[in-house]
Amino acid sequence: NGGFGVVIMGNSTKRYLGNVVVGNAFRNNVDAIGLSTCDRNVVANNTFEGNGGFNVIVGWVNPFATWDVTSNNNTITRNNMTEGISGVLILYSHHNIVSENNIINTTDQGITFLSKSYYAGPPIVTNNSICNNVIVNCTFGLIMSSESYRGLGSLNNVSGNIVRNTELGVYIYDSGNNTITNNDIMDNAFGMYLDSENNLLRLNKMHSNVYNFVNYWDVLPFSRMQDSQLINDIDATNLINGKRLYYLLNQSDLNINPSTYPDAGYLVVRNCTNIKIENMSFSNNGVGLAFHGCSNITIANVTVNDNLVGISATDLTDSEVRNSVFQRNLHGCQVIDGENITISNNVILNNTIHQLLSKVSSYLVLTQRSMLELTVSYMNRPISNGIYLELIRNSTIIDNLVSQNEIGIYLVHVSYNVFKNNTMTNNTYNFGVGGHLWPLFWDGLQTSPYLTNDVDTSNTVDGKPIYWWINRQYEQVPSDAGYVILVNCTKMMMKNLVLQNNFHGALLAGVSDSLISNNTIRNTGIGIFIGGSYFGDRKLADNLVSGNNVTKSGVGIRANILDSMVSNNILKNNLAGMDIYSFGNVTIAKNLVVNNTNPPLDEWVFGYPFHAYGWGHWGWPEWFVYYKNGVGIISRVNSTIRDNMIRDNYYGIYVWGGNKIYHNNFINNNEHVLPWERGLGNNIWDNGYPNGGNYWSNYNGTDLYKGPNQDQPGSDGIGDTPQIIDENNRDNFPLTGMFSNLNATSEQQVQVICNSTLSDFQFNGTAICFNVTGAEGTTGFCRICIPRALISNAYRIFVNGTEVSYSLLPCSNNTHNYLYFTYEHSTQEVVIITELPSTLVLPLFTSITLIATILIKKKEKQ
Repeated sequence: NGGFGVVIMGNSTKRYLGNVVVGNAFRNNVDAIGLSTCDRNVVANNTFEGNGGFNVIVGWVNPFATWDVTSNNNTITRNNMTEGISGVLILYSHHNIVSENNIINTTDQGITFLSKSYYAGPPIVTNNSICNNVIVNCTFGLIMSSESYRGLGSLNNVSGNIVRNTELGVYIYDSGNNTITNNDIMDNAFGMYLDSENNLLRLNKMHSNVYNFVNYWDVLPFSRMQDSQLINDIDATNLINGKRLYYLLNQSDLNINPSTYPDAGYLVVRNCTNIKIENMSFSNNGVGLAFHGCSNITIANVTVNDNLVGISATDLTDSEVRNSVFQRNLHGCQVIDGENITISNNVILNNTIHQLLSKVSSYLVLTQRSMLELTVSYMNRPISNGIYLELIRNSTIIDNLVSQNEIGIYLVHVSYNVFKNNTMTNNTYNFGVGGHLWPLFWDGLQTSPYLTNDVDTSNTVDGKPIYWWINRQYEQVPSDAGYVILVNCTKMMMKNLVLQNNFHGALLAGVSDSLISNNTIRNTGIGIFIGGSYFGDRKLADNLVSGNNVTKSGVGIRANILDSMVSNNILKNNLAGMDIYSFGNVTIAKNLVVNNTNPPLDEWVFGYPFHAYGWGHWGWPEWFVYYKNGVGIISRVNSTIRDNMIRDNYYGIYVWGGNKIYHNNFINNNEHVLPWERGLGNNIWDNGYPNGGNYWSNYNGTDLYKGPNQDQPGSDGIGDTPQIIDENNRDNFPLTGMFSNLNATSEQQVQVICNSTLSDFQFNGTAICFNVTGAEGTTGFCRICIPRALISNAYRIFVNGTEVSYSLLPCSNNTHNYLYFTYEHSTQEVVIITELPSTLVLPLFTSITLIATILIKKKEKQ
C-alpha cells in the first residue's frame, strides 16, 4: 500500500550491484519495484497484484538525478503480474533479460523498452533479450520504441513470446538490427507492427488478429525506398493465419496463382518485371499486395479485403489492375508515381475508417488517438480512399465501380490520364482533386498538367455526370452536373446546380469574368473553390459568386480572387463559412454566415471533424482543432467586408491586414474576432460617421450622445465609446442595433440600425412600411437613413397607426436624411410617409396600411 514497494537506487558515486528480489508479493502499491543506477539484479518468482502504476520499472528516472540512472544486466524472470499500468518497463538500459513472465490485464503496456531523447545519458536500448513471456489482455503487448526515429534502440532479441488480446501485440519502432523469432501473436487488433530497419524475422506466427502483420516500409512512398534491397530480412517461415509471407526481389516472368503459390498470405514484389497475379485472395494485414519499382505487372481477378491498404504500388509502369475486388480495407487501391497503368473493371467497396473502427473497437482501451497514430503514420492520410492516384501519367482508369468509401476516387498531381465510365456512388466524397493544382513556380500561361486529364461525362457521381472543362468560354454548365471542374475558362455561367458529396462542389481553376450563382452545395470538403497559379493572376478576376447555399462542408467558399464580388450567399453549418484571399478590390457583402462550428462528435473521425479533411492538404484539421473550429469569414488581405450577418459561429471573423470591415452584424458568436498569434494586422472597422461600424452583440457601451465625436446630447444608433478589438484594431463607431440595408428600388437602398427584428419591408412609391418585433415591455429604436431621391419632403412616422415623434439627426445632408425614433416593443407596424396636407393624410395612410396588410397576408399564404 505504499508508493514503491522496493527501490534499489544508486547515486552519483555508487552503483548498487547484484541484488536479488525473489518470492515476494507486491499488492496495492503505486509502483512495485524500481531499479535505478544499479546493475546485475535479479527479480524472480514474485507476485504482483493490484498495483496502480508500474510493476517493475528499470532505469527509473530520479527527478533529482544528474547522473546515469540506467540499470543494466538485470534478469527479470518467472514473475506473475496482474493489473497496473505496465508489467515491465525498461528505460534507457541495455543487456537485460526479461523472460518467462506472465503479464495480464495491464491498462497500458505489458513489456516496454523505451528510450527518449531528453535522457541525460546515452539514449540507447540495446542488447536486451525478451523471451518466452506470456502477455494477455493488455492495451499494448510488447513495445520497443523511441521518441525519434533513428539511433535509439537496436540489437535486441525478441523470441518465443505469446501475446494475445491486446490493442497492439508487438510494436517495433527503433533503429533496428533486432532479431524477432518464434513469437505467437494471436487475437489482437494489430498483431505485429514493424516500423524499423534491418531486422531479422523468422518463424513468427500471427493469426486471428484484425491486422496480422503491418510493415511500415511496405507502403512507404517511393522517394524513401531503396529499389535494390529489402529493408528487413523477412522470409517465408513467418506465417499469417497459416499462410506464408513472401517478399520477392529482383525477379521476373512469374505467374502467381493458387497452383504456384497456394500458401501465399502476404505478398510484396520489389524491383520485379513481368509478374502476373491471378485468382488470389489477401486479407487481414497492413497491405494485401505491395509493389515497388516494378514494370509489366498484371493483377487480375484478385480479392483483397480487410487490410489497411488493399494494393499499394510505387514507381510502377506498364501495368494493369483489372477485374478485382477491394473491400473493407482502410484504403482500397493506391498508386503513387506511375505511368502507362490501366485500372479497369474493378469493384472497390466500403473502404472506410468507420469499418476499421468497428472491427477494432473492442480492443480500444485508450482512445481512437492511439489508432490514429498507427494508421496515419502508416499511410500519411487520415481518411480512406477507394482509388488514390498520385503523380500518375498517361494512364487509363475505366469501368470501375467505386461505392461506399470515404473518398471514391482521389487524384493528386496526376496528368494526361483518361477516365471513362467510372461509377461512384454513396461515397462520403465521391470524387476529388487534391494537392497543389499547379507545379511549383508554374508561370500560369499554360494549363497546369495536374488539371489536364480527359474526364468525360461518362464518369458519374451518384448518377450525375462530371463536367471537367478546359479552355472554354461563353458556356453554361448543364443543370444535371454532379461535379464541376472548370480550368482556364472565362465568361462562364454555373447556376442552379445541386452539388453534394464530393471533395469540392465546384473547382474553378483560373476562371475569370464568370457567374457562380444560386447553387445548392452540401457535404463537401470545399463547397466552391476558386484558385489561380500565382498571386495577382488576371485569370481570377471579375467573378461574381452570389446567391449560393453551402452547408455541412469543410469551408463553404474558398477563393483567391481579384476584382470580384462574393455576395448574398448562405453559408451555414460548415466548419468555416468562407476563406477569401484577395489580390485587390474584392467585396464580401450581404452574406448570411450562420452556425459554422463543430459538428456533433459522432461525425468526427480520429479526433477531427470529418469535413476538416477537405482542407487536410493545407494542414487545416490541426488548425481547426487548435482553434476549436467554426469560423464565419476568413479574409486574409485587401477585402471590403460589409452588410454580412455573422451569427452563432464559434469565431465570427478571422482577418489579416488591409481589410475594411463595416455594417456587419456580429451576433452570439463564441468570439467575434479570432485572435491570431501574429496579430490582426491593421484593418479599418468602420465607415466613418454617420455611416458607422459594425453591430457587436457583446458591446456594453451606451448611446446617450450623437455626432462625429459622440459629444452632443441625444441618441443616434451609434455607441458613445469604441469597440476595442486589439491594440491596433478598433471599431470607432459601433452600432447599438443590427444593421439592415434594404432595397427600396433597384437603385435606392434604405439603411436601418435597429434593436428590433425587421420584417416585411415595402416601398410603394410614396411610403415605407415594415414590421418591428422585440421582447414585450422593452423599448425599441430605429435609426433610418432615407435617400432624398426616394422621399424628399418632411416625414411623418406612424407606429401601429399612431403618429410618433422623431429626431432628424444633424448628420442629414442634401442626399440622405437620418431619422431616429423609439417605440414600445411587441410586434409593431411602422409606416413612414412624406409630409402632406392634413386632408390627405388619413385616406393615404389608410390605403397604405391596407396595401401593406394585403401584401403581408399574401406573403404568409405563399
